[in-house]
Amino acid sequence: MAEEDVDTWVRAASLLHSGGDAMDIAVRHGRIVGVRGRPGDRVNRGRLEPKDLYAWQANASAD
Repeated sequence: MAEEDVDTWVRAASLLHSGGDAMDIAVRHGRIVGVRGRPGDRVNRGRLEPKDLYAWQANASAD
């Protein structure tokens, strides 16, 4: 996703496991459109686990 496809980035932490990985959530038109890790984070150093990377897609699902 390109920066122009994002209205705002929201700072967050993953609660899917005990690590609490820092991430930024991409929002466009009030909907989540992606996530990214934060390189400066002391826990995950910008890396996200598969659950962190893809769980947002279930939130956007029509099901």
